Amino acid sequence: MPNTPKAHRLNAKYVMTKVGGEAVVAPICDSTVDMGQIMSVNATGAKILDCLKEGMTDSQVAESFIRQYPNAKPEIVRESVGRFIDEMVDKGILEPEDDVL
Repeated sequence: MPNTPKAHRLNAKYVMTKVGGEAVVAPICDSTVDMGQIMSVNATGAKILDCLKEGMTDSQVAESFIRQYPNAKPEIVRESVGRFIDEMVDKGILEPEDDVL
């Protein structure tokens, strides 16, 4: 079986926005929000989420960072991007993209 690329998208129950110049991921809801569900992400995390929003696969995101930071070790970049995505999946903020070719 071929190795299909993995891709993720922001869960429809969440939104990423800027608050005071800081990227924040928060649940969309009709009433009060549990403040524990609001997550601040650094510039790198925001860039990863932006890349996924543009339709990039997980590996394409990592490769874009490797090109942007040629002095970084590629295996560390891939591991770091993967770890961030896994953490966001575990929190329910990201979900697998079903229609990846």
